[in-house]
Amino acid sequence: MALSAIVLCLCLCLLASATSSSSWKQIDPEVMAQQEADLITTLPGQTPASFCHYFGYISVNNGLGKALFYWFFEATSHAAEKPILLWLNGGPGCSSVGFGEARELGPFLVIDGLDSPTLSFNNYSWKKGTLTYDTAGYDPCLKNHATAYFNLPNVQQALHANVARIPRPWSLCSLEVRYSWKDMPFSVLPVLEKLIRGGIRLWVFSADTDGRVPVTSTRYTLKKLGLNITENWTPSYKGEEVGGWTIMYEGLTFVTVRGARHQVPTFAAKRSPQPTRRSPATPF
Repeated sequence: MALSAIVLCLCLCLLASATSSSSWKQIDPEVMAQQEADLITTLPGQTPASFCHYFGYISVNNGLGKALFYWFFEATSHAAEKPILLWLNGGPGCSSVGFGEARELGPFLVIDGLDSPTLSFNNYSWKKGTLTYDTAGYDPCLKNHATAYFNLPNVQQALHANVARIPRPWSLCSLEVRYSWKDMPFSVLPVLEKLIRGGIRLWVFSADTDGRVPVTSTRYTLKKLGLNITENWTPSYKGEEVGGWTIMYEGLTFVTVRGARHQVPTFAAKRSPQPTRRSPATPF
């Protein structure tokens, strides 16, 4: 599921629109200084990019020293006109950087992590609103590449990451996070209801051959919200083939992806949904 915008995450990572140049002048000087400190000019193995991206931490509890790591990507064109898409991987405890950014829909795909750290620019990442890249060359070692890459000291330094100097290696998923989460909610429906009431545009997608989160299960779940349908099932096409179906409710858009598995952008990229095109242009 994605909220309206364009972004990626480790615990929280942002991807997409930037502020217009005229509005930069209205930002507090301290905030501007922090933004400039988070700006990254290059990463080890990175190809030249036409957009800015930022790394850093968002404090959530200064007293306890808790913070969320973010990665923000500026849109490649007309940034001030674009919404922000927030991407969060699940698990619980899995990284939106190691999975979402480096293996699925981010602008930089890790194609070699240790011997020769290399990032390949994804010309069809979600931040561009186009999803047509060919997965015929999918590398089953992507998980290993990402793990090796994000454990390199010069990569962590460039990312402004691990400022607490945690000695253990970084991993794609954290069992410590998974098993220490004692107040996990039984259902996300109350969260969805709260977001809809707050005017947040919700965009939910489901792969129709996903055994972990089946379309049928998602449909039953969404039905419990009792939302009115504003646009009934409509097909989306990839060439002359049906790529999936979309149904729009008051406050939520649900998209299915034909023939896709759990990690849709990785395994069925040609039929992956395009949130920047299907999301409503104005808030509900």
